[in-house]
Amino acid sequence: MTLDRPGADEPGIIGETYEDGFPVVLKLVDGPSELVNSQMLALENALDQSLESPGLCRHAYSRTGNGLKELAYYIHERDQFMEAFNTALAEHPPCPIEITFYEDREWKDFRTIRARFTLAK
Repeated sequence: MTLDRPGADEPGIIGETYEDGFPVVLKLVDGPSELVNSQMLALENALDQSLESPGLCRHAYSRTGNGLKELAYYIHERDQFMEAFNTALAEHPPCPIEITFYEDREWKDFRTIRARFTLAK
């Protein structure tokens, strides 16, 4: 998949991929309202400062769309991560969060997603 960013007057991302050998062009538009977006950014910043900065995890990627915001982290230790996670979000408004843990020592999930994209030149 190739990604390109439209001009400032056209927010979003344009992507090209292939399905069954045929090209498909996607335009991904900004979806969340300014309020929801600012809340998501505040949550991400709190997690970054409280979890990634002290070395408890590594943020691998984020997905936004279809009514969901997904943050993927590679962590060192589950209990320590969860304690810091809960502390980081203690002052934030409640929001529905689902956490799934699985082992991926070789970062296969990240590599699979990353392999889908090449940056346009």
